[in-house]
Amino acid sequence: MASSSVLAIVGGAFMVAGGLFAFALFGAWTSGGMPGWGPMMGGGGLSMMGGYFMGAVSAMAAISLVAGAVSIAGGLAIYKSPESSVSWGIGILAASIVGLFGMGGFVIGPILGIIGGALALAKK
Repeated sequence: MASSSVLAIVGGAFMVAGGLFAFALFGAWTSGGMPGWGPMMGGGGLSMMGGYFMGAVSAMAAISLVAGAVSIAGGLAIYKSPESSVSWGIGILAASIVGLFGMGGFVIGPILGIIGGALALAKK
């Protein structure tokens, strides 16, 4: 298996895991509330600011999931047809940069994706 496809797949897996982790962590936080916080202290994220915070976290988690899926798909496509490495390398690189700004994948996922995309572009 080519190193660029392995890095893209592993990086994408980290990004998907990070997105799922964010959804699970903040979903549990808002449904049960933070321990010790009553309705006057923010109501477990149900206040106006908590709603904005949850919207931002949900958007970042969704960005991480999509970027990870693109990276995994690109890595598999490069593995199956190496002649398409340039076009998929651009897609992996773009998705990983977006995933890095979305803070998905525990930071290591997008970095691996960027390296994998760059290696895919360097093949030609």
